[in-house]
Order: sequence, then C-alpha cells, then structure tokens
Amino acid sequence: SAKEKLKLKKTLHYVVAQMCEERAKEYDGKKSSKEFVYCLTELAYENCVQFAKDVQHFAKHAGRKTVRPADVLLICRNNVSAQDSLRTFMDENDLKTKKSGKTSKGRKRKKQELSQEEIKKIALSGRKDMRFGLLDSSSEDESDVIDVR
Repeated sequence: SAKEKLKLKKTLHYVVAQMCEERAKEYDGKKSSKEFVYCLTELAYENCVQFAKDVQHFAKHAGRKTVRPADVLLICRNNVSAQDSLRTFMDENDLKTKKSGKTSKGRKRKKQELSQEEIKKIALSGRKDMRFGLLDSSSEDESDVIDVR
C-alpha cells in the first residue's frame, strides 16, 4: 500500500542519512546536502525494488515459488566484491546456497559428466545452447553449482 511504501522510504532515508553522517566523519567532516541524501535514498529504494523483481524472476525461472540465497547471488554475478561480501554474510549467518540435487518436481537431478575433450569441443564449436553454471568458490563440490540457464 502507499502508506507502507512511504514508511519504508522514510526508514530507508533515515538509514541513508546516518550512513552519510558516518562517512562525513571519515572525510574531514564534510556534510552531505539534504538533496543528495534524498537522491541517494531514492536510488537505493529503486534498486531494492528492481532486485526484488529480479530474484522473483530467478526463482520462477528455476521452477520455484521461493527465493533462495543463490538467487540473490545471481544479482551480483558481475560484481566480485559484492559477491564476496554477500558470501561472507551468508557464511556468518549460516545461510546455505546448496541445491538439493532434485528438480522442482521432486525427481533426482541427473548429473551430466563431460570429459575435458568434450568440453573443449563444445567451447570451440560456438554453440549458443550450452549450459553455463557458476561454481561456489568456497567448495569444489558439484552440488554447489548454481545453474544460470
């Protein structure tokens, strides 16, 4: 509702203003203008709205109704420092990114094993229908592969 949205924006504005004040102390006490804080608040809010839509789409694409931490990791797939921060947060709060090994319909997922020669052949062929995945850097286990089809 509009009231909830306004309350959320006010709360976010307060937090952004506090963060700006903290940063100002680090940089010779330079202060941020009210306009800057409002613009930064609006930017943060709009980014959060877009992030929420994106993680919902990732979950839907995976055939799920529930958003998982792996979906959030996909949002920052092009930002290594954000991924590292998020992984640290997830580790500290015992949030898991592992898949269950089952499809969305409860069937066991069939693992696809390719030899190095087959992988090289596919890569060199320039096929556009190839499946790509991200490997969780904290583990070499294949169950940590995040499918980004």
